[in-house]
Amino acid sequence: MKNHFLFVLLFLITLKNSFCYDVYYFYKIYSFRQFLSNIALKSSLTVEDYYLIGNSYYQLREYDKAIYYYSRITNYITNEFFRNNFLLFYTDAIMKTVNSNPSSAINFLFISNFLKYSNDVYFDEIERCFVSILWKSTNFGLLSRYNLKNDRLFFYISLSKIFLTNQIIEDINLEPKYFPYLIEFYDLLDKSFFDRFNMIYFQEVISYLMRKGNFVEAKKVLEIYLLKFGEDDFYLRNICFIMYRMENKSEAINLLEEYVRKKQRISWKTFQTLLDMLIKEGYYERAYNLMVKYRDFYAPVSYSYWIIVCDKANKYNELFNWYRVVFRKVELLPSSEKEIFRVLLRKNVLLARRMATLITLSNTKNKFYYTYVLALLDYEAKNYLSAYKRFLRIVLDYPFTYEWMVSLKYESKLRDEFKSIFKEKILEKISILQEKKNFKEEDLLFYQSLNYVSPEVFTRYPSLCKRLSLSLTEFQSNFCAKIGKDLASEGDFKKFLGLEANFPEFMVLERIRLLEKIFEGKYSLGLFYNNYDFFTNKGMEHYIIFYLNGFFYNYLGKKEFFFLLDKKDIFKFFPTNYFYSKIFDYLSNENMTLWTISMLREESHFRKDVVSPANAVGVAQIIPQTFNIIKMELRRDLNIYDFEDNLFAGVYHFNYLKKRYKDNIFYAIAAYNAGEGVVNKWINDYSHFNELWVECIPYNETYNYVRKIVFSYFMYNFLLDKVPEI
Repeated sequence: MKNHFLFVLLFLITLKNSFCYDVYYFYKIYSFRQFLSNIALKSSLTVEDYYLIGNSYYQLREYDKAIYYYSRITNYITNEFFRNNFLLFYTDAIMKTVNSNPSSAINFLFISNFLKYSNDVYFDEIERCFVSILWKSTNFGLLSRYNLKNDRLFFYISLSKIFLTNQIIEDINLEPKYFPYLIEFYDLLDKSFFDRFNMIYFQEVISYLMRKGNFVEAKKVLEIYLLKFGEDDFYLRNICFIMYRMENKSEAINLLEEYVRKKQRISWKTFQTLLDMLIKEGYYERAYNLMVKYRDFYAPVSYSYWIIVCDKANKYNELFNWYRVVFRKVELLPSSEKEIFRVLLRKNVLLARRMATLITLSNTKNKFYYTYVLALLDYEAKNYLSAYKRFLRIVLDYPFTYEWMVSLKYESKLRDEFKSIFKEKILEKISILQEKKNFKEEDLLFYQSLNYVSPEVFTRYPSLCKRLSLSLTEFQSNFCAKIGKDLASEGDFKKFLGLEANFPEFMVLERIRLLEKIFEGKYSLGLFYNNYDFFTNKGMEHYIIFYLNGFFYNYLGKKEFFFLLDKKDIFKFFPTNYFYSKIFDYLSNENMTLWTISMLREESHFRKDVVSPANAVGVAQIIPQTFNIIKMELRRDLNIYDFEDNLFAGVYHFNYLKKRYKDNIFYAIAAYNAGEGVVNKWINDYSHFNELWVECIPYNETYNYVRKIVFSYFMYNFLLDKVPEI
């Protein structure tokens, strides 16, 4: 599904009709109902309209209607890339319909025609989906006439039939029920392939019984499986799992651990099962000893467990020393590297500092994060000179990141004490920018391929970059002369950079960046030249704009913020409209109103009818238990599914949490997501101040949640020309 909105972007960029551009904005804000109302007013529908209608119903989970509109255009989409993506989502809609209602009327003629094609990018995935649809719809005749491209689908075909009817064989020793379905294909299969299928069939039956909680029957089938195939790895793993689930936990762990130690080679899945049991029962030292012995054997999939086990067993020196060795040999995934660091930050600050220093001295692309945390550690230790240098580096080099937002706060607080360093770094940065004068044709082509911009825009682009280069000398002298003085107007700034004649082109590029960054209909910040790796690697002239967008705001006093993109466009991503006035009426506090809007933006993206997997309801994503407590406290008849009541309850609860934690907004945000009990534990466990405390939050969901809300809060302040108050 990840290519879907890239497909939508490409699809819409090809359209000439401005009406469809308006439709696209409805996707951004999840207003599919509104779109469907508007599109109904059109006198005639195009192929594009049918696609957008179908996709709206798909997003609304009304799959029958989505299928109807998708089916109207199956023969009219000829572009291969569009066709592949379209078929992938059409297929998914059909699959979801069949899963919920196996007797649904399906266009089997279309399926049959589609299966004649063999060159589609997603063919294997779509074929697998259609095969399942045919079997779940009991249309075996059509499938038997189709020549399968993927032999492994024979497994899928038979098992779909068995599990669809919920018929597990009464006697596993008798001829299995899948045999009749394979008779006509048997000449295509060699003996080893058929035996392999037989083994997989048994494994699936065992897994099915265990999922149903029928452990007694599963154990019987496992014994037959061992006699039939002699495959003891699968047998021991599942026998021990059954023993564990039947409360023979100690015996199960000992048996599986003995098996692991005796065998020279076992599957990762079996080893993982043993680790899960040991960790769950608190046998951290035993898990650690096993990991020391087998960690490298299962690398790199074992690394995530190694981090967990070292944390649970308090082996922080061992974890750091291992990282220091691995760091020189292999490139860890950034997420694994960051997780190691955050474990150390929570439990051993000295080792965390050593690790961060090691990373900042390397060429790791994420080293700015570690520079940021080192700055916070320096500030906490009252080493203000070192902290200021690091905060200033983030401010100058990494605009529009969460780290930049926080660094703005501390850099401005410390600037008066270190004015000479501030001026020195400005001149150094401008000197670096002056050197970026070479603009290569391949850079242009690379950027064009990234953004799908029309060629007409790029014919003017080199001259625009040349104009920027010529203005740099004047820029240096004028910019430095303005230190400590009033902010220039937006018009002066454009003139200052020589942008007046070329500003429309920049606006076009910014709007395309905006469209490119939209993912699955949610709000995103893709508004600026903020791809740091791309700019530094390619050395392109518009890096100047990327840099100035962030620095100009901080340098000239936080009174006005210069955006290349119109604010009205940015407000599409950070709307206030109804919510600002309503929340302000509740709170009578402008700053808390902005915090609350930021929270709602990340909770629900202002959607009114959302219910999360955790049963959080509505625009405020409040859980029923909390909502009922609020009802009792206020003695009001509130309905969690009513928009006004839901919003009120969310605002009330968030404001309560802020007061509960003595105006510490970071604790309040974390508690809204994870609950007061666990946040109280984190406060006791991690004694760091505010932003550094956030980096210690062990729940990744809550950690990212807090950072996103702080980011949105800064953006709302910028857009409304206000100074953030943290």
